[in-house]
Amino acid sequence: MPRYDEVLEKPGKVRLMLGNVAMARGFLEAGVQFAAAYPGTPSSEIVEALAYASRRLGVPYVEWSVNEKVALEAACGAAIAGARAVVAMKHVGLNVASDPFFSISYTGVEGALVVVSADDPWMWSSQNEQDNRWYGLHAYTLTVEPTGSQDALEAAKLALEYSSKLKKPVLLRSTTRISHTRAPQRLGRLDLEKLKPSGRFHHNPSRWTLIPQYARRHKLRLIEYWEELQEKIHEFPLNRVEGVRGSGLAVVGVGLGYRYAKEAVEKLGLKDQTLIVKLSTSVPLPRRLAEDALEEGLVLVVEEGDP
Repeated sequence: MPRYDEVLEKPGKVRLMLGNVAMARGFLEAGVQFAAAYPGTPSSEIVEALAYASRRLGVPYVEWSVNEKVALEAACGAAIAGARAVVAMKHVGLNVASDPFFSISYTGVEGALVVVSADDPWMWSSQNEQDNRWYGLHAYTLTVEPTGSQDALEAAKLALEYSSKLKKPVLLRSTTRISHTRAPQRLGRLDLEKLKPSGRFHHNPSRWTLIPQYARRHKLRLIEYWEELQEKIHEFPLNRVEGVRGSGLAVVGVGLGYRYAKEAVEKLGLKDQTLIVKLSTSVPLPRRLAEDALEEGLVLVVEEGDP
């Protein structure tokens, strides 16, 4: 059983935290005000931890919804009204919630909205295996992947902050080995004032009503946003280039694939002969980081899910 009391530990401490609990702490540090979910392994502990915080602090507002679509619609309503919102579900849950997921990418949000999809490669607790990064691609939605439970807290925090800055939803894609493993986390500051629900809905039919005459304009703006994001996202703090340039070999580690790739390179004694690209924003693909890898000639991509 996870220790949910860790989610409220004092700043500056280092705690060995479950990946899902670390994500909950990251959302709290980023000032989440609304959280909703329908439970499903391997995602459930995220909102369970936020619910624990809510019972102890009185904030943020947390609810369990009757299904994933309702959870996402509730979170969309909060984000449209200016609140910082999070919704969590397992991978198949996003199938249920796909209708509002595609629409909210068109309208954007006034506050912030992070949709957590906990994928389950090799189906440890699921009826199928699917790579939900495709949803990010088709819905023009920035997709952030922690590279392990080590940076789950920071990835969650950054996802909410980027959503607030971009005024667009962000898909945070975890996997079983991220959600259900533990790693040390250095805890940051919690601001209780930021966690109090706030916001107000501003009536604007041309933005919030997706009838065809408005949706067509949104689509054109969405394509422009996507082109600009591809140029900017290489600056995402969790993306970086390590190792030796000019070696002729580049290994691109996407999400948890980075941990596997780095361990393999070190065990094979190739650390001083390989360029490693650590990629936490797989959708859209940062062009400059891709160019860095291609310059080496031979490129090996390591990722969980579809190529």
